[in-house]
Amino acid sequence: MNIRQLEYFYEIVNSGSFSKAAEKLFVAQPAISMSIKQLEEEIGIQLINRLNKGISLTPEGGRIFYHAEKILADMDSLQNEIDDLKGVKTGTIHIGIPEMLGNYYFSLILAEFKQQYPAIKMVIESEPSNSIKAKIASGDIDLGIISTDNISSEYDSHFLFNEEILIGLSIDNPLSKKQSLTLNDIQNEDFLLFGKGNYHLRELLLNLMESSGIEPNIVFESNLTETIKSLTANNIGISAFLKKVIENDKEIVSTKLEPRLFTSIGIAWKKGSYISKANKLFIEFLNKKMGQTKN
Repeated sequence: MNIRQLEYFYEIVNSGSFSKAAEKLFVAQPAISMSIKQLEEEIGIQLINRLNKGISLTPEGGRIFYHAEKILADMDSLQNEIDDLKGVKTGTIHIGIPEMLGNYYFSLILAEFKQQYPAIKMVIESEPSNSIKAKIASGDIDLGIISTDNISSEYDSHFLFNEEILIGLSIDNPLSKKQSLTLNDIQNEDFLLFGKGNYHLRELLLNLMESSGIEPNIVFESNLTETIKSLTANNIGISAFLKKVIENDKEIVSTKLEPRLFTSIGIAWKKGSYISKANKLFIEFLNKKMGQTKN
């Protein structure tokens, strides 16, 4: 048994087939098939059921997969520690950022970090918040920039800043003339909301309305910020946005909600996981830059 065999086995299970694993690993499929066959013969256990469409794990394979995942994670951590001991400012940062946060809050900061640390590779995944948290928990990504309100105990996190949630309306909407809006003002409006699990601001708004006995009329849902903004500007409905997303928009009026809504934005990682030097540098850089931006 060797590390490469475990890597092949891990990727086959994650990909759901030998062919997809081969594509992702840039290895010929026969080589992967032979490697897994040799592994099964060596340990005397069938790990994978070969099906007409894809694969499935045998019960024994499931137990081996659990240990393989831990071994590979430990190998990654070991390599990170070796790099840190050598004092080399290299490595890879694998981070998840929701589209709205990435585009409006962090794009310039990410560019500055890359300029300052050109030897550090950055892999950025634009995912809904719930997907980011799931990938942190599984070890698929190192860090996530997300709303950290009521974040569960399986994560560690570092607070970056608070941001207000505003109601966005078309300039043609009669409510756009008001300085602030109450829940009663907006209860009969059509709502354009981000998809479930995409942004915490959706849950904050819906929970606030529900606590007041108001059921919003949701006419459109999307995970794309620009789509929601365009529909809002065209007076198809109203929506909730992070302040910076709409505060300077010429076609959308940004209005405070009463009671006012805020969310905490932070950077999160798996509780108890090893934080590489590259990741520590990024967290420190991010904290410094966001402090300068928000002050």
